[in-house]
Amino acid sequence: MRATGLTIAAASVILALAGCRKTPDGIIPPDQMTDLLIDMHKAEGVADMDYRDWGNDSSKLLLRDAVYGRYNADQAKVDSSLAYYGRHIGEYMDIYNEVITRLEEEVDRSEAIGNQSIHLTIVGDSANAWPLSRRIVLNSMSPAKVVAFSLNRDDNWENGDLYTWNAKIINARSSIKWHIGAEYTDGALEWNFVESNEGNDAVSLSLQTDSTKSVDHVFGYAVTSPMDDEIIYLDSISLMRERLNPLSYPRRNRQQRARPLSEDSISKKQ
Repeated sequence: MRATGLTIAAASVILALAGCRKTPDGIIPPDQMTDLLIDMHKAEGVADMDYRDWGNDSSKLLLRDAVYGRYNADQAKVDSSLAYYGRHIGEYMDIYNEVITRLEEEVDRSEAIGNQSIHLTIVGDSANAWPLSRRIVLNSMSPAKVVAFSLNRDDNWENGDLYTWNAKIINARSSIKWHIGAEYTDGALEWNFVESNEGNDAVSLSLQTDSTKSVDHVFGYAVTSPMDDEIIYLDSISLMRERLNPLSYPRRNRQQRARPLSEDSISKKQ
């Protein structure tokens, strides 16, 4: 019994030492990194909901620096830490799962406020209309290698709305093909696409809708083929809708378009 007790005690010490492995200098420790990421998600949520006050880059930088300052960090230290945890994927998964768990617990504790916030993000001149989770994980074992959405027209839509699909890409070695499009009530299609390369990057893909037509629905999809040992994280996903801006409207000239099929064309196909 004594030998068994010593064995258990020794194992406990080994596990404790393993759990207390020192984080390299200049790298944010796991617990602190978890808290920082949670605060960043909250700050980004505030910016998304109050786009008038926080929609410009300088305001977002002030908000970001305020969060970093709470943890005595700056962008360089955060980038180095993300790169470190990207090379130690087990530790990153522990942090990521803890962030998701704690954020979901906070949503559950404030369900009424959460529902009100969701309503606020889809109404107004500048709004976040993203309908799915803001954090998505893709790997070779995922049932699907596609992130897709489709939004049907509602009373808040206006002709000429601009939609911008944003996401942060972490730990990708495979490219991702992004598409965003709209189908109009007359059957015409319009779309835009981009391909993001490997690494930690951000993607921002816009679709400028026709100011003379009514959109029936807006859709989008991102497709990738992760390698066997690859785990891709899509974070801070948003779909920002802005009203018609004459300065940005000419970007429609770079989009792909397909005219609606005429009745004669349909009958010939049949």
